[in-house]
Amino acid sequence: MRWAELVCKLIPSAEMVRFTMSGTEATHLAMRIARAYTGRSRVLKFQGHFHGWHDGVVAAVNPPYDVPMSAGVPAATLDQLLVCPPNDIKAVDVLLQRGDVAAVILEPAGGQSGTTPTIPGYLQELRAVTERHGVVLIFDEVITGFRYSPGGAQAYFGVTPDMTTLAKIVAGGLPGGAVVGKKTLMNMMAHRGEPVFDRSQRVAQNGTYNSNPVSAAAAITTLELVADGSLHARANKAGDELRAACPTP
Repeated sequence: MRWAELVCKLIPSAEMVRFTMSGTEATHLAMRIARAYTGRSRVLKFQGHFHGWHDGVVAAVNPPYDVPMSAGVPAATLDQLLVCPPNDIKAVDVLLQRGDVAAVILEPAGGQSGTTPTIPGYLQELRAVTERHGVVLIFDEVITGFRYSPGGAQAYFGVTPDMTTLAKIVAGGLPGGAVVGKKTLMNMMAHRGEPVFDRSQRVAQNGTYNSNPVSAAAAITTLELVADGSLHARANKAGDELRAACPTP
Protein backbone atom coordinates (compact mmCIF):
# COMPACT_ATOMS: atom_id res chain seq x y z
CA MET A 1 0.00 0.00 0.00
CA ARG A 2 2.80 2.44 0.85
CA TRP A 3 4.49 1.66 -2.46
CA ALA A 4 1.29 2.40 -4.39
CA GLU A 5 0.69 5.59 -2.40
CA LEU A 6 4.12 6.93 -3.35
CA VAL A 7 3.60 6.12 -7.04
CA CYS A 8 0.21 7.88 -7.01
CA LYS A 9 1.71 10.87 -5.23
CA LEU A 10 4.50 11.32 -7.77
CA ILE A 11 3.12 10.28 -11.18
CA PRO A 12 0.40 12.65 -12.51
CA SER A 13 -1.49 9.93 -14.43
CA ALA A 14 -1.56 7.51 -11.48
CA GLU A 15 -5.09 7.34 -10.10
CA MET A 16 -4.71 3.59 -9.53
CA VAL A 17 -1.74 1.20 -9.61
CA ARG A 18 -1.25 -2.41 -10.60
CA PHE A 19 2.15 -4.00 -9.98
CA THR A 20 3.98 -6.35 -12.35
CA MET A 21 7.40 -7.98 -12.33
CA SER A 22 8.96 -6.13 -15.28
CA GLY A 23 8.56 -3.37 -17.81
CA THR A 24 7.72 -5.89 -20.53
CA GLU A 25 4.84 -7.20 -18.42
CA ALA A 26 3.71 -3.64 -17.74
CA THR A 27 3.42 -2.68 -21.41
CA HIS A 28 1.72 -5.98 -22.19
CA LEU A 29 -0.85 -5.37 -19.46
CA ALA A 30 -1.44 -1.74 -20.44
CA MET A 31 -2.19 -2.76 -24.02
CA ARG A 32 -4.57 -5.48 -22.80
CA ILE A 33 -6.45 -2.99 -20.62
CA ALA A 34 -6.72 -0.51 -23.50
CA ARG A 35 -8.09 -3.16 -25.85
CA ALA A 36 -10.64 -4.37 -23.32
CA TYR A 37 -11.74 -0.84 -22.50
CA THR A 38 -12.13 0.38 -26.09
CA GLY A 39 -13.24 -2.85 -27.74
CA ARG A 40 -10.63 -2.25 -30.45
CA SER A 41 -7.74 -4.52 -31.36
CA ARG A 42 -4.85 -2.53 -32.82
CA VAL A 43 -2.08 -0.58 -31.09
CA LEU A 44 0.04 2.14 -32.69
CA LYS A 45 3.74 2.44 -31.86
CA PHE A 46 6.65 4.41 -33.30
CA GLN A 47 9.79 3.40 -35.17
CA GLY A 48 12.75 3.05 -32.84
CA HIS A 49 10.67 2.92 -29.64
CA PHE A 50 11.22 -0.10 -27.39
CA HIS A 51 8.45 -1.49 -25.18
CA GLY A 52 9.82 -4.85 -24.09
CA TRP A 53 10.17 -8.25 -25.71
CA HIS A 54 6.61 -9.62 -25.75
CA ASP A 55 5.06 -10.55 -29.10
CA GLY A 56 2.84 -7.49 -29.33
CA VAL A 57 5.62 -4.88 -29.55
CA VAL A 58 8.60 -6.41 -31.36
CA ALA A 59 7.98 -4.60 -34.66
CA ALA A 60 10.04 -1.59 -35.79
CA VAL A 61 12.41 -1.46 -32.81
CA ASN A 62 15.73 -1.35 -34.71
CA PRO A 63 16.50 -0.58 -38.38
CA PRO A 64 15.61 -1.95 -40.83
CA TYR A 65 12.20 -1.33 -39.30
CA ASP A 66 10.38 -3.83 -41.52
CA VAL A 67 12.19 -6.67 -39.73
CA PRO A 68 10.82 -7.60 -36.28
CA MET A 69 13.16 -7.50 -33.30
CA SER A 70 12.77 -11.26 -32.81
CA ALA A 71 11.91 -14.39 -34.70
CA GLY A 72 9.13 -16.65 -33.48
CA VAL A 73 6.31 -14.10 -33.56
CA PRO A 74 3.19 -14.99 -35.60
CA ALA A 75 2.38 -12.67 -38.48
CA ALA A 76 -1.18 -12.40 -37.19
CA THR A 77 0.13 -10.89 -33.95
CA LEU A 78 2.35 -8.40 -35.77
CA ASP A 79 -0.67 -7.41 -37.87
CA GLN A 80 -2.30 -5.96 -34.76
CA LEU A 81 0.51 -3.39 -34.46
CA LEU A 82 0.55 -0.22 -36.55
CA VAL A 83 3.83 1.66 -36.92
CA CYS A 84 4.44 5.39 -37.44
CA PRO A 85 7.58 7.45 -37.93
CA PRO A 86 8.36 9.50 -34.82
CA ASN A 87 7.31 13.15 -34.54
CA ASP A 88 4.83 12.94 -37.46
CA ILE A 89 1.43 13.90 -36.03
CA LYS A 90 -0.28 13.81 -39.44
CA ALA A 91 0.70 10.17 -39.92
CA VAL A 92 -0.77 9.37 -36.50
CA ASP A 93 -4.01 11.17 -37.30
CA VAL A 94 -4.41 9.24 -40.56
CA LEU A 95 -4.00 5.87 -38.83
CA LEU A 96 -6.35 6.78 -35.98
CA GLN A 97 -9.04 7.58 -38.52
CA ARG A 98 -9.25 3.83 -39.20
CA GLY A 99 -11.37 3.50 -36.05
CA ASP A 100 -9.79 0.22 -34.89
CA VAL A 101 -6.92 1.60 -32.79
CA ALA A 102 -7.19 0.99 -29.05
CA ALA A 103 -4.02 2.75 -27.93
CA VAL A 104 -0.95 4.73 -28.88
CA ILE A 105 2.19 3.81 -26.94
CA LEU A 106 5.52 5.63 -26.95
CA GLU A 107 8.62 6.54 -25.00
CA PRO A 108 7.68 10.18 -24.28
CA ALA A 109 11.23 11.52 -24.38
CA GLY A 110 11.97 9.74 -27.67
CA GLY A 111 13.06 6.39 -29.03
CA GLN A 112 16.12 4.43 -28.02
CA SER A 113 16.18 5.95 -24.53
CA GLY A 114 15.72 9.47 -25.87
CA THR A 115 18.57 9.40 -28.38
CA THR A 116 15.97 10.19 -31.06
CA PRO A 117 14.26 13.01 -29.14
CA THR A 118 10.60 13.92 -29.25
CA ILE A 119 10.31 17.39 -30.78
CA PRO A 120 8.87 20.26 -28.69
CA GLY A 121 5.08 20.38 -28.74
CA TYR A 122 4.64 16.90 -30.16
CA LEU A 123 3.37 15.32 -26.95
CA GLN A 124 0.72 18.04 -26.64
CA GLU A 125 -0.38 17.36 -30.22
CA LEU A 126 -0.45 13.62 -29.57
CA ARG A 127 -2.55 14.12 -26.44
CA ALA A 128 -5.05 16.19 -28.43
CA VAL A 129 -5.34 13.80 -31.38
CA THR A 130 -5.78 10.70 -29.22
CA GLU A 131 -8.50 12.40 -27.19
CA ARG A 132 -10.25 13.43 -30.40
CA HIS A 133 -10.33 9.83 -31.65
CA GLY A 134 -11.11 8.23 -28.28
CA VAL A 135 -7.77 6.37 -28.24
CA VAL A 136 -5.91 5.50 -25.04
CA LEU A 137 -2.52 7.27 -24.75
CA ILE A 138 0.15 5.20 -23.00
CA PHE A 139 3.49 6.64 -21.93
CA ASP A 140 6.16 3.98 -21.53
CA GLU A 141 8.16 5.53 -18.70
CA VAL A 142 10.15 2.45 -17.77
CA ILE A 143 13.28 4.55 -18.37
CA THR A 144 12.06 8.13 -17.87
CA GLY A 145 9.85 7.47 -14.85
CA PHE A 146 11.21 9.28 -11.77
CA ARG A 147 14.35 10.13 -13.77
CA TYR A 148 13.39 13.23 -15.76
CA SER A 149 11.68 14.53 -12.63
CA PRO A 150 10.03 12.98 -9.57
CA GLY A 151 6.89 12.74 -11.73
CA GLY A 152 8.70 11.41 -14.77
CA ALA A 153 8.68 12.78 -18.31
CA GLN A 154 4.94 13.51 -18.13
CA ALA A 155 5.49 15.95 -15.28
CA TYR A 156 8.60 17.38 -16.96
CA PHE A 157 6.80 18.00 -20.27
CA GLY A 158 3.42 18.82 -18.73
CA VAL A 159 1.42 16.19 -20.64
CA THR A 160 -0.66 13.59 -18.78
CA PRO A 161 -1.38 10.30 -20.57
CA ASP A 162 -4.24 7.91 -19.82
CA MET A 163 -1.88 5.16 -18.65
CA THR A 164 1.80 4.89 -17.79
CA THR A 165 4.09 1.87 -17.61
CA LEU A 166 6.92 1.86 -15.08
CA ALA A 167 9.85 -0.36 -14.05
CA LYS A 168 13.51 0.01 -12.99
CA ILE A 169 13.40 2.96 -10.56
CA VAL A 170 9.81 2.21 -9.53
CA ALA A 171 11.10 -0.98 -7.88
CA GLY A 172 14.33 0.47 -6.53
CA GLY A 173 16.40 -1.40 -9.10
CA LEU A 174 14.98 -4.79 -8.12
CA PRO A 175 12.59 -6.87 -10.25
CA GLY A 176 9.31 -5.02 -10.44
CA GLY A 177 7.12 -2.79 -12.56
CA ALA A 178 3.73 -1.15 -12.60
CA VAL A 179 0.86 0.00 -14.76
CA VAL A 180 -0.85 3.17 -13.56
CA GLY A 181 -3.69 5.17 -15.01
CA LYS A 182 -7.18 6.55 -14.86
CA LYS A 183 -9.66 4.71 -12.65
CA THR A 184 -12.00 4.12 -15.57
CA LEU A 185 -9.27 2.14 -17.30
CA MET A 186 -7.75 0.42 -14.29
CA ASN A 187 -11.19 -0.67 -13.09
CA MET A 188 -11.25 -3.05 -16.05
CA MET A 189 -9.26 -5.33 -13.73
CA ALA A 190 -11.68 -5.17 -10.79
CA HIS A 191 -14.23 -7.85 -9.96
CA ARG A 192 -17.71 -6.33 -10.08
CA GLY A 193 -19.77 -9.21 -8.77
CA GLU A 194 -21.35 -9.46 -12.22
CA PRO A 195 -20.88 -13.03 -13.56
CA VAL A 196 -20.61 -12.09 -17.25
CA PHE A 197 -18.18 -9.21 -16.71
CA ASP A 198 -16.05 -11.02 -14.14
CA ARG A 199 -15.65 -14.10 -16.33
CA SER A 200 -15.42 -12.76 -19.88
CA GLN A 201 -14.91 -8.98 -19.88
CA ARG A 202 -12.56 -8.35 -16.96
CA VAL A 203 -8.82 -8.01 -17.63
CA ALA A 204 -6.94 -10.71 -15.74
CA GLN A 205 -3.32 -10.53 -14.59
CA ASN A 206 -1.60 -12.98 -12.27
CA GLY A 207 1.97 -13.45 -11.11
CA THR A 208 3.65 -15.09 -8.15
CA TYR A 209 6.02 -12.21 -7.46
CA ASN A 210 3.92 -9.18 -8.39
CA SER A 211 4.30 -6.61 -5.58
CA ASN A 212 6.61 -8.92 -3.66
CA PRO A 213 7.75 -7.54 -0.28
CA VAL A 214 11.48 -7.38 -1.09
CA SER A 215 10.97 -5.22 -4.18
CA ALA A 216 8.37 -3.18 -2.30
CA ALA A 217 10.85 -2.36 0.45
CA ALA A 218 13.49 -1.25 -2.05
CA ALA A 219 10.90 0.73 -4.00
CA ILE A 220 9.61 2.62 -0.96
CA THR A 221 13.11 3.63 0.07
CA THR A 222 14.03 4.76 -3.45
CA LEU A 223 10.84 6.72 -4.13
CA GLU A 224 11.10 8.51 -0.79
CA LEU A 225 14.65 9.55 -1.73
CA VAL A 226 13.68 10.92 -5.16
CA ALA A 227 10.40 12.53 -4.14
CA ASP A 228 11.67 16.06 -3.39
CA GLY A 229 13.66 16.48 -6.63
CA SER A 230 16.97 17.29 -4.91
CA LEU A 231 18.74 14.31 -6.51
CA HIS A 232 17.55 15.42 -9.94
CA ALA A 233 18.90 18.92 -9.33
CA ARG A 234 22.24 17.47 -8.24
CA ALA A 235 22.47 15.24 -11.33
CA ASN A 236 21.50 18.09 -13.68
CA LYS A 237 24.08 20.39 -12.09
CA ALA A 238 26.77 17.75 -12.60
CA GLY A 239 25.69 17.35 -16.22
CA ASP A 240 25.89 21.11 -16.79
CA GLU A 241 29.39 21.18 -15.32
CA LEU A 242 30.54 18.31 -17.54
CA ARG A 243 29.16 19.94 -20.66
CA ALA A 244 30.78 23.25 -19.80
CA ALA A 245 34.15 21.59 -19.18
CA CYS A 246 34.01 19.48 -22.35
CA PRO A 247 32.62 21.68 -25.14
CA THR A 248 31.73 20.09 -28.44
CA PRO A 249 34.63 20.49 -30.91
